[in-house]
Amino acid sequence: MEIILLLATAVVATALMNLFMYGMEYITGSPLSISGILGTMLTFETHRDGALSGSRRAQVVGIGSQYILGFVFTFLFWQLWHMGVGVPGISSVILLAILSGIAGIVLWKIFLGFHPYPPTIRIPLYQLSLFCAHFIFAATVCYFFSVFSKLA
Repeated sequence: MEIILLLATAVVATALMNLFMYGMEYITGSPLSISGILGTMLTFETHRDGALSGSRRAQVVGIGSQYILGFVFTFLFWQLWHMGVGVPGISSVILLAILSGIAGIVLWKIFLGFHPYPPTIRIPLYQLSLFCAHFIFAATVCYFFSVFSKLA
């Protein structure tokens, strides 16, 4: 039963995080889609002008890998709570959002730095948006586990 909760929580939290990033992309006019950037980089399909790939392959790889990462983060949160490190609640939202947001920024910085053909993105805007999106992700995970789990 816990695996179903983990999967459902990861899917909803990742989807809401995506929705926020798409909203920021719409507002700013800059490419901020995590799955778009991730898919472009993992398939090495960055356009010559630095634009993201719109290929079906890049989309599938980007979406799939982002949801896998969402599951990994959800699992890590759940594992911490099972080890007795906090409980799903507001303090967990704040702490986990800050930690996962920083981890996301650092991992993206490394990935963009080492990739031979990174797409052209406004990195400070992307990092700020990504950091904020982790608050949505963490709040969603904490909410699901506080309502549907025995952890709370």
